[in-house]
Amino acid sequence: MKKATGKQLAQVAEAMARRPFHGFAAGKASNLEPIVQPFPNWTLEEADGLWCAAFVYSCCREAGFEIPIRPSECETCNLAGCIAWEEFAAGDPRIEYHKGGEGFVPEPGDIVLYDRVFENREHDHIGIVIEKREHTILTAEGNLDNRSGMTERPIDGHIRAYIRLPDGFRKCLTIFPSRGIMPPSAMKENNASIAAFHERRAGHGLEAARNARGKFAPEPRR
Repeated sequence: MKKATGKQLAQVAEAMARRPFHGFAAGKASNLEPIVQPFPNWTLEEADGLWCAAFVYSCCREAGFEIPIRPSECETCNLAGCIAWEEFAAGDPRIEYHKGGEGFVPEPGDIVLYDRVFENREHDHIGIVIEKREHTILTAEGNLDNRSGMTERPIDGHIRAYIRLPDGFRKCLTIFPSRGIMPPSAMKENNASIAAFHERRAGHGLEAARNARGKFAPEPRR
């Protein structure tokens, strides 16, 4: 098996973006099953309009990176949520995490995390760099008006951070001493606990819990 690389990730991401994947849109049934399937107990209906981070995860796995859906560094939610990618990258010393760009020159296959692209809040979108241009980056993204696609974005203050996975990156599954690898039933309980916590904190329903970065990806509908 070939070692996963950033170049491979960029190629995979562009191909997946151009497919395209889409949720329930324009009278069409969702074709997001390959994007949603890795995340237990997340349905097509729940993922609809909330899947840009799950798209990035799917691209990484397709390119050969071995990453569990919820690495131990992810305190808030699994990698179907944008904030989890920051927690993951900032917490694993093998991963390059460049806050706000910091003069960093992105390369194909780098993951880019955004603030306030669609809503006035942090961690609201994520994509994969295909090409760095003079003042912009060309990216492959999921959940652009509930579809995947290619887009060009300015290099500006909306870029929260760049994330670079090292070639051949592998992350072991989280092992629980008394239970081994978390089974789907335990994952369901885990997801429910996270959602309930955020629902109590928000105090007004499941939609608020989602937006508070509980079980589901913290993204707006486009």
